[in-house]
Amino acid sequence: ENENENEDESQNADSHNFATLVSKDATIGDIPPVISGRSLSVNSLTSSLRQLKREQYLKSLWITVACILGVIASVSVILLVVFVAQGNYLKEMEKEIFNPAKDMVGETISRVREAILEKTTMSNRVGVELSETRTAHYPIIFVPGITSTAMEIWKGRPCAKDNFRDKFWGQDTAKTMLRDIKCFFEHLGLDPETWGDPPGIRLRPSTGFSSADYLFPGYWVWAKVFENLNDVGYEPKNMHFLSYDWRLSLPDLETRFGVYKEMRHSIEQLSARNKNRKVVIVSHSMGGLVVQHFLQWAMFNMGTKWIDDHLESWVNLAGALLGVPKSVSAILSGEMKDTAEFGRFSKQMVGSILGTGETIRFFRSLGSLPSMLPLGSTSMWQQYAADPTKPFDLLTFGPIQESVLKSASDKDIPDIDRVVIEPIPSLDDYKNWIDNKTYNFETYISLFDKLLPRYMKLVKSKYALQNTDLRDEKGWYN
Repeated sequence: ENENENEDESQNADSHNFATLVSKDATIGDIPPVISGRSLSVNSLTSSLRQLKREQYLKSLWITVACILGVIASVSVILLVVFVAQGNYLKEMEKEIFNPAKDMVGETISRVREAILEKTTMSNRVGVELSETRTAHYPIIFVPGITSTAMEIWKGRPCAKDNFRDKFWGQDTAKTMLRDIKCFFEHLGLDPETWGDPPGIRLRPSTGFSSADYLFPGYWVWAKVFENLNDVGYEPKNMHFLSYDWRLSLPDLETRFGVYKEMRHSIEQLSARNKNRKVVIVSHSMGGLVVQHFLQWAMFNMGTKWIDDHLESWVNLAGALLGVPKSVSAILSGEMKDTAEFGRFSKQMVGSILGTGETIRFFRSLGSLPSMLPLGSTSMWQQYAADPTKPFDLLTFGPIQESVLKSASDKDIPDIDRVVIEPIPSLDDYKNWIDNKTYNFETYISLFDKLLPRYMKLVKSKYALQNTDLRDEKGWYN
């Protein structure tokens, strides 16, 4: 009787499960027939239906996999046809994409390995070693370079309405860029005609040490400098980080946000908090130009006595005091060596996402970039060439392709490029200015004046590129 009761309870439970199973997942036609002249028990029916479900699921899965493989095969055939049609495209792909990508992966693995080793040997950190014999003395003010400070969004267009105070440039860059890359560049750039805020957009620099310790997750900028200085006794009491909008022209830093006044007050406060000791300035990259401009501003506004009384020294890390050649290509074509190494692939990818000319428009919207145009004579730069005996030119153009010349005519060329807002030269002008032409460090500005008249008018309203008169604020960075 106990066994019968247990069997009844089991069948009642199975009946409930079976009813549920049939009502949701099966039809009468799916129920298996009588086996060996006996009706199936509830348990057997349930088991059979579950087996049937598994078989149907596997069948659907295999169909899905087969479809996916079919699509992949079709795309592969199409790509193969395209590659064959384009001749040496595979070799170009290997040269322009795969080899640089392989090098980048190898370099990344090496850096990770070094980082892991460094974490396990903290006792070898230079700050830890110095702490045995040295302690903090002079207060420090840090002046970062271009792109080194995170930028927060305080006002945005509809595509960024939910991003208030997100670090559009910084910790949140990957999120904002991947979600809408056009929206990202639309907000990160300035107005290309004024170098001011675009209508409906306000990006402002983050403040404090966290604005530039780790610009992106795992990518440190100043973090290790702060950490090692902390080992010998530095902290917010005796060091300060000057955050500023690295997109602005150097004069606009003061006229719009009073950055040089802020730097002066920060230096005075650091000195007052630390027994009136003089302050050391530590700058990096374009920050060196900001310091150069600040020192001239201080001399004309407070006099050299203020500088002598408050500044001990200036540590200039990779300062771009004579400019950097990559700024020329960034302004001309929206490329630098860093991106040009990916060749046609990068231009096609960026062009397909942003549209032709948008990267050029972005670079030309940065009022800070012209401060890094190369300065000085060709003979001076030639001293740093690989072979100082050979001509050292800044820009060298090859011949304009015949196919381009044959397929184009002046009647096909519009009067103005609407993206970068510049008049478009005639084909004869292109031949005279670019076809097999070379420009050195003293003549490239003349090419810019011809190709980019609107842009150069804006540049010269902020910067004195040549024949600098130190009474002119536009030349203080120089």
